[in-house]
Amino acid sequence: VESKMPCQPGGVFDWLWSSQSAADCADASFAATTTTTSAAAAASTSLSYTAESVNINMVQVSATTLIVVSGVVALLWALSQFHIIAKIPIRSGGSDGESSGLLSNGDDEATTARLKEIYEAIYEGAESFLRAEYAVCFWFVIVFSAIILVLVSWGTGWDLARGSFTALSFLLGAFTSMASGYLGMKVAVYSNVRTTVSAQQPGWTACFNTAFRAGAVMGFALCGLGMLMLYATMLAFRVQYPEPKDWLYLTESITGYGLGGS
Repeated sequence: VESKMPCQPGGVFDWLWSSQSAADCADASFAATTTTTSAAAAASTSLSYTAESVNINMVQVSATTLIVVSGVVALLWALSQFHIIAKIPIRSGGSDGESSGLLSNGDDEATTARLKEIYEAIYEGAESFLRAEYAVCFWFVIVFSAIILVLVSWGTGWDLARGSFTALSFLLGAFTSMASGYLGMKVAVYSNVRTTVSAQQPGWTACFNTAFRAGAVMGFALCGLGMLMLYATMLAFRVQYPEPKDWLYLTESITGYGLGGS
């Protein structure tokens, strides 16, 4: 390693040169050279030990393993939270005092029947809404994917491969979003009545945990499904773009996934 000594003229040490003698300069140069050599030897030894310890202790984890395991764990966690919610029976337990509900009239069977009636009505309404919404979304996605195919192909000098992959990414992102939305609506309706039942218990812990777990089902399921779908799409597109120099085209094509998911 070449470095300028403090006693040499020039650089930031110009103001010291005029006040140092030749002997002082030689001593300073010798001391600095000795220190630099010792530091370099110590650093080399330290790096060799560090490299050895890394080779022994570091566990090599591939990106594929990390992504797939993370996505699967997210889906399994969402499933576990859903099972916990499903264990709550739709049965009114009644309540007293300040925590009494609007429907509490001393008849738990009538309250339970009313809860189920409201739950079923909301369930049917949500189902009808999703069918109507997704019927429109389906045709919108089909038409817009065709527009993306034409515009991207035209903008890349009629590269139909990039246009097709971008349109396909848009379709996959849109359908992933629609599937997640359908799951979220189902879980929300399924959990609402159970949150109401849990709210009849003393305190707020039971109902809060039920509502929080319902939101976690949607959040973890969406993230896990999105990660797995996106990574699988990238692996499929890599067949067309196997060389690293072409991965720019791959990433440009995969941006359609985010557009469809939004």
